[in-house]
Amino acid sequence: MDLKFSPEGLFGRKADLVDRDAVNHAYFGTHNEVVGDAVRNRVLELQVADAR
Repeated sequence: MDLKFSPEGLFGRKADLVDRDAVNHAYFGTHNEVVGDAVRNRVLELQVADAR
């Protein structure tokens, strides 16, 4: 039995690249924006601390 995670398994055998790209962008795009916001906020905190 093949238990490997695969987009085809989740979205059907005929999942095409456009669908997978859309799914990847929806997940990783959101994830990266959240991480990016956290990093930017931390950088601002450090800059404010340095200015004091």
